[in-house]
Formats: sequence, structure tokens, C-alpha cells
Amino acid sequence: MFRKKPCDAYIVMLHDQGHIAAKLQAFNRTAGLSIGSPILFSSVAHGSAHDIAGKGQADAGAMIEAISRLAKLS
Repeated sequence: MFRKKPCDAYIVMLHDQGHIAAKLQAFNRTAGLSIGSPILFSSVAHGSAHDIAGKGQADAGAMIEAISRLAKLS
């Protein structure tokens, strides 16, 4: 049950639940996508990282993934 198995998506009722599963697979490349609304919505699986803001330490991978997914759907 807790082994990493390849998959393309997790389908959950609430986006926070999906972040748990996705973070275990690929923390820095994880982005949630909410569907079924007239407005496309994507969110990254990590927090805002105020402690490293402006220090050049942040990894933009998850944000790039989120924007890329939205661009493919719009």
C-alpha cells in the first residue's frame, strides 16, 4: 500500500488530500489541479516558504509544473 507506484494522477474529493499522496511521490514537482469549475485552478504542494524568500534558495519546479498544466488546459 505504501510503496511508490507510477501513476499519472490521484483523484480526490479535496485538493489537500491529493497533496498528501502527491508529496510522497514527487515533492518538488507536485501541483494540484482542480477541475469542474468555470475557472481553472492549480496549487503547488508546498507552502509559501517565507523563511527563504528573497535568498535565492527556492525551487521553482512545482510552480513551473502548475503553470504548465494550466497552460495545456487553457
